Amino acid sequence: MKCKYCGKETILEMCEDCLKKKEPRAKNIWDENYDFADKLGTAYYDSLLEEYDKKAIAKDSKKNFGFNTFCDGIRLGLDIVMPMLDDNGIKEAKKKIKLMLNRRKKADSQAKEDIEWGLDSDK
Repeated sequence: MKCKYCGKETILEMCEDCLKKKEPRAKNIWDENYDFADKLGTAYYDSLLEEYDKKAIAKDSKKNFGFNTFCDGIRLGLDIVMPMLDDNGIKEAKKKIKLMLNRRKKADSQAKEDIEWGLDSDK
């Protein structure tokens, strides 16, 4: 797929460079979120591991364990943000989440199609 602004190859409608130019507020938020994520991860990681049964962890695959802890991190973020929003804010947040899921689905579908046609960047 090509960026709708500059034409550069991208997996989304807009490449990262154009997104940063068009959405400076978003870039600032992402930069802050990066720092917040590290701090929250450091603060909660040990207690999160304690909540998981050590025997279950040993039997689980690394991929599944990683996925479950990733989802727990997302839940933490949603648990922090969603209660602070009014009904309209929650509606808008859910709309944004659905948009993100649809974009990912579209990007994954495009990548699969590119591979099927031999257009993937690895070849």
